[in-house]
Amino acid sequence: MVDLEVWKPIPGRPGYEASSHGRIRSLDRWIADHNGRRLFLRGRTLKQVLNADGYPVVGGLGYVHRAVMLSFNGPPANGFEVAHNDGNPANNLLTNLRYDTHAGNHADRLTHGTHGRGANAKLTAYDVIVIRSVIGETTRALAKRYGVSDACIRLILIKRRWRWL
Repeated sequence: MVDLEVWKPIPGRPGYEASSHGRIRSLDRWIADHNGRRLFLRGRTLKQVLNADGYPVVGGLGYVHRAVMLSFNGPPANGFEVAHNDGNPANNLLTNLRYDTHAGNHADRLTHGTHGRGANAKLTAYDVIVIRSVIGETTRALAKRYGVSDACIRLILIKRRWRWL
């Protein structure tokens, strides 16, 4: 069965829509240039960039998962946040998202093995020391070798993660 992509406006962001497949687009629109002439801008699907924690963001609009949930389910109840059912912050399919409490969202990290501390940590202190001592290898190659994200390696290298080592 093919899951059709549905687009809905993002509340509070006129001219933008989110899709059930986790994409964001701008709509066709007219703008005025600096000389007062009207220009037509064709809508397009916007580029998503992963932030340091692995969450896709769109410039000027913020987190994609929040835009998708806001468009399809409205604002969260007080104290609730967007949670990913599979623990993958880059998977912003509507069917993978839900509103949950912070505690519920955090409990998912233990279930998915993405907690990152104690017994659930993927890296040891020795791994971090080796990562920081490697010269001439890309962050992508190191990430692949250790089974973590590029962002994780970058944060280790600039000492925003494992800063006590």
